[in-house]
Amino acid sequence: MLNREDLLQNLINKLKTSDEYRVLSPHDQKRLQSALIEQFQALDLIQFLPSRTNPQIEREVT
Repeated sequence: MLNREDLLQNLINKLKTSDEYRVLSPHDQKRLQSALIEQFQALDLIQFLPSRTNPQIEREVT
């Protein structure tokens, strides 16, 4: 099973081989890659933030 860093690296590699990425300027490529990394890391932070909803209520609704 891949760890988080491997998953991120796989995403970056897929991004770099896409036609859309290749037509961007080097500056925009770096910005896009940085944004991907930031979003990926934000997912880690969300796991540690307290939930705004009561899990009991969520269970009853679903």
